[in-house]
Amino acid sequence: MRAGFSAAIITPPAGVTMSGYRLRRAPATGRHDDLEVRCALVEDGQSVFALVSLDLIGLDYGHAAAIKRRIAEKCGLQPERILLGCTHTHSGPDTLRHPASGAELQQYCRELYETVADCVSEAMDRLEPTKVSLAQGDVPDLAFNRRIILRDGSARLNLERIEESRIAERGPVDPTASIVLFRRDSRISGAIANFTLHATVLDQENLLFTRDWPGYLVDTLEDSLPGKPVVLFFNGAFGNINQIKTPGIWISTFEEAQRIGSTIAKELIGSMEYQAPLRDAAVHSRHAWITIPNRKARSLEQIDREITRVRARLTGNGAGDEERRSVLEKELIFLEEEKALGSGPANERIEIQHITIGELEIIGLPGEIFVEYGLELKRTSPMRHCLVFGNANGSAGYVPLPESFAEGAYETRLSQGSRLTAEAGPLILQAVERMRSTTTGRPA
Repeated sequence: MRAGFSAAIITPPAGVTMSGYRLRRAPATGRHDDLEVRCALVEDGQSVFALVSLDLIGLDYGHAAAIKRRIAEKCGLQPERILLGCTHTHSGPDTLRHPASGAELQQYCRELYETVADCVSEAMDRLEPTKVSLAQGDVPDLAFNRRIILRDGSARLNLERIEESRIAERGPVDPTASIVLFRRDSRISGAIANFTLHATVLDQENLLFTRDWPGYLVDTLEDSLPGKPVVLFFNGAFGNINQIKTPGIWISTFEEAQRIGSTIAKELIGSMEYQAPLRDAAVHSRHAWITIPNRKARSLEQIDREITRVRARLTGNGAGDEERRSVLEKELIFLEEEKALGSGPANERIEIQHITIGELEIIGLPGEIFVEYGLELKRTSPMRHCLVFGNANGSAGYVPLPESFAEGAYETRLSQGSRLTAEAGPLILQAVERMRSTTTGRPA
């Protein structure tokens, strides 16, 4: 088979609205490190596929479709043979089109489409014969399930301080770090890394564009591997996974981001001693569109009453201290988002991708899918190896477990970031199983 790799900078100028946190008070003031787009082209003489990693929080469906159209026009690739994955940094531009986004962001997105297409074209020009292998290792004590189930059956996020005596259960994590290596003789020409963890080390007080911990992961790998290859990073099923070990203690520093990224990189470098060649590295791909209902908002009258109540508390004496005021401000944003969803579509059409490279299965899923789904897909995989790429091809928001809605907490509250019905996850798993059952040869 052959593969080609390329990378380009996609850092916006200062002044562009940032993503990730509803209460971030100001646009970006500059950059800490450059955001990038990285592309891998893989082909076996009959099939070709593009994998594109972007240092962005995500892409709304319009942006994702526009990027794929531009790649198709420039490179001749069919849109269904392009996987767009976002690392989910919370310190990038607001490519999810929140209301505060302005003209500067719109201009940035138009330029982004062209930059990504150029990157894919450059990777296509660099195609060369390559051998493929996979290395994996476990990285414990870095990723934590942020949903903590209390003894009364409700859920709280580990962003809050929670007394140990109140905790009944902590959910699972996926500690496996994976790297796909593309080798030409003794030189590694490119690599694809995968780990499951929100890119949320830097908090809402940070006003500098940064890749967060995935940037340190990528940089450490590129500096350490022979040939200084282009390394792509794809996040996993990270919907309920973050970096907070002790509830209520959020270490929001670049040093912490560096510790996490470099720790994962070092584990991957050590695991390469035991890398497994991917025999018969033919490229097969399938994709499917499935329709999932959105949850229904309350009546406009109900929402407006709540908005009036919250605004009155903010302007009166009920706001209290700064912490209480922030709670009310965030509540108002949630209510406005719910109100906007009331006039939105009843269903969403989402894209799922299934790619095999030899004995490796890659599943591309949209949005912030919960880790339990990713673990289940790996457990039931008919292939020797399985990687799950979340946040792919558009943002479907959170995909919690059905039982999570009874437990409550942030990921289940109706908002721009949590819209789909409780059946979304099972419907996605069913679609993947259908695609697996038909991946017995090359698609027509």
